[in-house]
Amino acid sequence: MVTLFVVSTVVVYGFVMKYVLQNVTKPAQSTK
Repeated sequence: MVTLFVVSTVVVYGFVMKYVLQNVTKPAQSTK
């Protein structure tokens, strides 16, 4: 159960980081 929780947390964290990076890079490119 602990392993499943850790794996799911890592997957969710990866999706969040990908979403945040996309939102951060979009304004930077538009301002340039």
